[in-house]
This record gives sequence, C-alpha cells and structure tokens, in this order.
Amino acid sequence: MWASLRTRLWLTYIGLALSVLAILGLGLVLYLVRNPAIDRQTILRLETVAVGLERRLPKAGGGARQEALQRAAESFQVRFLLLSPEGRVLQDVHAGEGIPEIHPSARLLGKNSGMVRDAEGTPWLFVSRKLPSGGWFWVMTERPPRLSVLRTLLSDELLTLFGRAALAALALSFVMAYAISRWVVSPLQNIAQSAEALAQGETRPVPLSGPREVQVLGRAFNEMSRQVQSSRQAQRDFVANVSHDLKTPITSIQGFAQALLDGTADDPAVRRYAAQVIYDEAGRMHRLVLDLLELARFDAGTARLECAAVDMGALLRHLVHTMTPQAEEKTVRLELINRQETPQVQADADRLLRALTNLVDNAIRHTPEGGIVTLRLEPSSQGVVVRVEDTGPGIPESALPRLFE
Repeated sequence: MWASLRTRLWLTYIGLALSVLAILGLGLVLYLVRNPAIDRQTILRLETVAVGLERRLPKAGGGARQEALQRAAESFQVRFLLLSPEGRVLQDVHAGEGIPEIHPSARLLGKNSGMVRDAEGTPWLFVSRKLPSGGWFWVMTERPPRLSVLRTLLSDELLTLFGRAALAALALSFVMAYAISRWVVSPLQNIAQSAEALAQGETRPVPLSGPREVQVLGRAFNEMSRQVQSSRQAQRDFVANVSHDLKTPITSIQGFAQALLDGTADDPAVRRYAAQVIYDEAGRMHRLVLDLLELARFDAGTARLECAAVDMGALLRHLVHTMTPQAEEKTVRLELINRQETPQVQADADRLLRALTNLVDNAIRHTPEGGIVTLRLEPSSQGVVVRVEDTGPGIPESALPRLFE
C-alpha cells in the first residue's frame, strides 16, 4: 500500500497541509507572545473599571474617595494612582501589603494606556484618565504572565477558529490530493499497462493525458512501441528473406549432389557443370553467412572499420570483373560508366566491396534476360557517388520506407 504512488501523493499533500498549519500556528503564537496586543484583554478590563469610577471620583470627598478606591481595588484586584499634573504620586491605593512603589516617568502621562515598572522591576499595565483638576487617575494591575494570557486567548477565541481552519485545510488537501493523484497516476497506470502488454507481444497505444511531462513520457512510449513493433516485423521479414535466400542455393546443391550420387550426371561435362553449380551456390551461401555475421557484429557494436585510401575506379572494375560471369549466365549485360577522374576516398575497402556486391547481385537477380545493370561512378563535392541502375521492375514504393531496416 505504501509503495503506491497514489498513496504517497495523498500522504504528501496531507503532510504538507499539516506542516503549513503547524508553521502558521507557531508563527501566530510567537507573534502574540511578542506583540502588545496580547495585553488587550487586561487593558479592556482596566478600561471598564476606569469608566465606572471616573464619574464618581470628583463628587466624593477625600475620605469617601479613599474608601471607594479601596473597595474597588479589593473587588477588582487593581491598583489606583492619583497623580499631580507633573506626575507626582498623590495617592496609591491597592489591595495587599508590601507592594513596591511606582514612580511614573513624565513621558507616560499623556498616554491612555501602557506599561510601567515598579521599584522592583515588575511590569504593571495601566489605563489613564485626566482629572478636572489637571491631575491623572491611573487604574493598574500587575501584568499577568504572557503564557497564561496566551492560553486564555487561544482557548477563548483562537482555538475554535484555528481548529475549523485546520479541518477545512485537511478537507481541501484531501480533495486536491485526490484530483492531482488521479491526474498524475492514471496516465502512468496506462503506460504501465501498455508496457506489460508490450512485453506480452501486444501493442497498445497510450492515450496522451495528464501533466506535460507525463504526456512527453507517453509520446516517447508510443514511439518506442511503434519502433519495437516495426523491429519485430523487420525481424520476421529478415528471417523469411534469409530462409528464402538459403533455400535456393541449398536446393540447387542438393539437386546436383543427388545427380552426382545416383549417376544421372554420367557425362564429364554434366558432372563439371554440376560441380560448378555446387561451388557457386556454396560461395553464395558463404557470402550470406558472412553478411549475417557482419550484421551481428554491427548490432553488438563490436565491428570495426579499417579505413584507408580507396581507388573507387579500381574497386568497381574489380567488382564488374567478378560479377560478369553471374550476369552472363542470366544474359544480363553488366557495364561500368566512369567518364571523369574521381578522387580517392577514405573507406573500409572489404566492407564497401561487400555492400556493392550485394547491390549488384540483387540487381542482376531482379533484371530480366536481355536487361542491363549499370554502375556509374561520379565525383561530388563530398567525395564520389556510386549509382547502381538496372532495367528490372524496381523496388515497390511500399517497401521504400523500410529499405535500410
């Protein structure tokens, strides 16, 4: 199951969604811890207390005001400072004993809210109200630990929202994982199925779909499949042609050998003719076997060309001299046309002669009696051009695309 590409894509997208959510959550926590907005709830509570007291303070006398502030400090667990216009502490009302003194700096007097530290360095949050007398009235509370405030903030406001966002992200990742895995995996499965069919000898084209890279892969597979099918057909044709080419000389050899064995060829001239046919057909089979061995070497990549300077005129004259008896036997005229001086070329003379021999042999065999096989040697800008022409039926157009397979 875990080896499936579809499953891995699903797990990748789900893991990616969870990772993004975790990073966003961690970033949010760090932002809240380092951002003053985390003190917002405490400031709002102090604002509520300040609004309730600022209207009653001017009407109360000194003793009544002190008593009202003390009750409020004990009830709301806050601290009150009455400051002169210059920022001097006139009255400090708080619940409890041994609380360090606070001496506000002048830069804090005009602020509506903020933070100040006492004599021991403990941070206090405050909200400020200006009194009609020109002084200041501060409502304060000791700043709670940030982690505690953060825990409260998360549980009250953010946890539900973040949980819903996480569920929505997971659902979306499931949908995207399904869609993308189907988009990517289905074409790959088609290619895998076609590959299995190709291994069984069946050609099944792959429909081009999915991402561009997968389509390129499918197109390459279809081309490979076509070439494999073409190669198989060429192999079958090659075996059929080789079988036919071997069958003809073997039949001749068997026939004339049988005539020699049973005494049918009792005349010396007939026996000589039979021996000559056997010799010629054996030579033909020998050349065919050499060609097969040469083809095998080229397919295996072990063949080496022994290139040297070759006089093409001399090579073709030798070829015509060698193939003339075969042409005369079939009443075909073999001629060489070389009216211009041609340069020497760098080539493997033996393999070049063998290739030209095959061409001329094929031309002679497919040229009717009384026909002509012509070899033309002409210079060109890149060396020389050798043309083998005959008056036979020619190569069918359907076979031309596969001529050099």
